Amino acid sequence: MKNCTNTKCQQINPQPFANFNSSKSHKDGLRSHCKSCLRAYRKENSGKIAIYQSLYQKTNREDIAIKKAIYYQENKEVFLLEMAEYYKENREYKLSYQAEYRSTHKEEIRETQKFFTAKNKNKKSSYDAIHRPKYAENNKGIIAANLAMYRSTKIKATPKWLSRDQKFEIQAIYIESARLSKETGVPHHVDHIEALRGKNVCGLHVPWNLQILTAKENMSKGNRGS
Repeated sequence: MKNCTNTKCQQINPQPFANFNSSKSHKDGLRSHCKSCLRAYRKENSGKIAIYQSLYQKTNREDIAIKKAIYYQENKEVFLLEMAEYYKENREYKLSYQAEYRSTHKEEIRETQKFFTAKNKNKKSSYDAIHRPKYAENNKGIIAANLAMYRSTKIKATPKWLSRDQKFEIQAIYIESARLSKETGVPHHVDHIEALRGKNVCGLHVPWNLQILTAKENMSKGNRGS
């Protein structure tokens, strides 16, 4: 149990340690004021605190960036799990908010994009020249999956009702095909069991209609659909 040192605190009796924030600068490892008193103080002095925080961030940008980087590296797994959980719980709200914002700020977004593109044109060109070849080399499966999705969408072979997990499953099949090609030295293709443009029946670009074949097998199979 611990007493709050704020003279205006209505809770004169000792409080549980859980009612106090931690602090490395205090001997007992806890702040001298309880959480409710700190909340009341921040509410009363929100303007002053905002000005102080803004000034501190401007004058200590490098230190803050270093501390954030260190914290992220030390707590990377926890941080990623928390972020994943947060986005999972707030996904619908976030999507609806983004859609509403885009519909009401179309012109503003368009102008911002034009300005950013013009300002960073040279940076983007140099970045693409360095990083795009590396990305293409290391992510052949993902690129192949995206291209296949694009082509199949053009001929209306990818159903709109495919879930996100099913789209990831398609991507995983193309990644596996790229891995097999790289490890065995034998080119592999992802083939549609039922051809997208069959003679009588057109197949769909869905996980259960995909199989991995060697390039030779796939070429010999041709477009023999039902």
